[in-house]
Amino acid sequence: MKEIDFTSYDGKRLACFLWDEVEHPKGVIQLVHGLTSHTLRYGDFAEALNAGGYIVFGDDHRMNGKTAGLENLGKAGPDNFNENVRDEIEITKMLREKFGLPVQLFAHSYGSFLGQRYIELAGDSVDGVVLSGSAYMGGPMLFWGKVLTWFQRLFFGAYRPGKMFYKMTFTSNDRYFPDDTIQNAWLNRDPEKVKIYNADPYCNFIMSHGFFYALMRGLADACQKKNLKQIPKGLPVFLISGEKDPVGGMGVKVRALHELYRSLGLNVRMKIYPDVRHELTGDYDEQAHIADMLAFFDANIQHGGRP
Repeated sequence: MKEIDFTSYDGKRLACFLWDEVEHPKGVIQLVHGLTSHTLRYGDFAEALNAGGYIVFGDDHRMNGKTAGLENLGKAGPDNFNENVRDEIEITKMLREKFGLPVQLFAHSYGSFLGQRYIELAGDSVDGVVLSGSAYMGGPMLFWGKVLTWFQRLFFGAYRPGKMFYKMTFTSNDRYFPDDTIQNAWLNRDPEKVKIYNADPYCNFIMSHGFFYALMRGLADACQKKNLKQIPKGLPVFLISGEKDPVGGMGVKVRALHELYRSLGLNVRMKIYPDVRHELTGDYDEQAHIADMLAFFDANIQHGGRP
């Protein structure tokens, strides 16, 4: 693994990581990590993709990991979501120029919501997209979430911790697993993996009011019909989720996203894994999940990424 600095469109330096121990690479996987997380958590996954013939590259988002630094974790302004999306688009351009190979996205959780917006804006830039731990987040609750976070940002400050929305989006998820006493049990059914997450100084922190407002705005944009219609119909999209993932509404919100994409005539498929929670990488059945993703990535290269 190599640590690399990437300068984005506005001069912002992003801490990035490259796994390129591949003798004859057939493509590049751009890794888009989840919330209160960072790219180095996906090291084993990246090495498995290397073994499958893929170079892997990912950044720590502006409010996460080594890009933010421990002192600024979670501090984000009201346009953070859009900044993150644009960062990923710029990274794709760089990867295509640098390697001259097909580029596909693996986007997990918060990263998958960035991915939903990415494919509306720049879907022609990639040859395939895995949206992991994703969901359809449209509806009345999104509107009221946007209103509430606007007021919270205004009255409490954009960079102050958004404790209420943190409880709604993280802490409350543990209620689905009352027999598990460990914090963040909803992330993974392997408690050892959860313990590693909880002990990681770059994880398990509270995002700011500015972040949550930016998230609501970004989700609202991703759910607009005029934006959804911009997704290239031939772009292969693979929705993968755990059956016991609260983010995906225990499968309900994942199926809603699948049906929405199908109604638009998109090239989309879905797989929901029984008993699995939010994280498919690091799960007990991780190898089977990776095999499914590799088959998807390989098919997109063999078929040129489009039917």
